[in-house]
Amino acid sequence: MNDPIPVRIFAAAFLFERYVLSAIYFWFAYRQGAALESLAAQWPSGAPFISPLLAQAATNFILFLVQLLIGAFLLNSRAPALPPRSLAEIFVPLASCAYFVLYGFIPSLPEPLSRNVFGGPVPPVCVLAGMLLGLVGPAISLWGVLALGKSFGIFVSVREVVLRGPYRFVRHPIYLGYFCVWVSLALLNLSPAIFLLVALHMLLFRVRARMEERRLLEASPAYGQYQRQTGFLFPRRGKS
Repeated sequence: MNDPIPVRIFAAAFLFERYVLSAIYFWFAYRQGAALESLAAQWPSGAPFISPLLAQAATNFILFLVQLLIGAFLLNSRAPALPPRSLAEIFVPLASCAYFVLYGFIPSLPEPLSRNVFGGPVPPVCVLAGMLLGLVGPAISLWGVLALGKSFGIFVSVREVVLRGPYRFVRHPIYLGYFCVWVSLALLNLSPAIFLLVALHMLLFRVRARMEERRLLEASPAYGQYQRQTGFLFPRRGKS
């Protein structure tokens, strides 16, 4: 067999993506929801809206929203027309997705890594900006996922070459939404740990996006023209 991975493993990868990964994302969304409930119980009576607990609550809510959406759309995905063909096309996406889980463990790290760089409460302007980006980011990603429909997946594969919706303006609108979420998490936390995780997360997603583009170019020669006309994450001026 010439395939780097046997066909039966490709089939198992899709089932793992649809049922196991979706269940894992639902579980972590549940954990974030439980953390929000715990924070609500700790909220002091008469506390101001902008308080130290608000930054943590906003972080939990953003992670809850992202993890819930990913789980729901994975469960509704269709089998790929061109499945993964190498271990890298499976494990790089898995590693990049694992970072959404790691963010939740930052409060458990040693204080020099988990405390914000100001040494006190997160400044209110950072909290408000983080909350705004934390709402905008998932909305952009949701728009991209809705455009993909059942073609949404985690592993690098080709289900359909989609050029509608936000894909008219950028090649990776879902990752643009994630970028907003990463910046929001950094603003809400402002710790050395979050800066390191966000930087590594961005690097992994860039590698993953380039792998996806190579597969799409092979599946559709017209994708090359589209690639030259649209921006990677942000729209190119005057082009769509």
